[in-house]
Amino acid sequence: MQLHITPAEQPLWDQFAQVMRENSRDMDQAYMQRVLRFSTMNAVQNMQSYEQIAQEHTKSLQKLIPAFENLYSAMSEQQKQAADQVFRANSERHAQGAAHRDRDG
Repeated sequence: MQLHITPAEQPLWDQFAQVMRENSRDMDQAYMQRVLRFSTMNAVQNMQSYEQIAQEHTKSLQKLIPAFENLYSAMSEQQKQAADQVFRANSERHAQGAAHRDRDG
């Protein structure tokens, strides 16, 4: 499914994409730090490391949401509906995966 970004929306798309790339780089770095220390961590340090990953994820969302809001606000109703469908489908897949893990737990 494509959003059919218009030339007028392109700068907003580019900004959103840039934030996604930066977030991806930051998360990769956070995971690499965890991996490099993983073999020497005790249980408490392991939990703390996981907390740092969760905090990095939260920071990423705090940067990504405003960039997406700007883009979404500029979209036509048809584009918004397409975006809504993509996000709904993605959420449903995650929910089904979680239910499957809980059931088979």
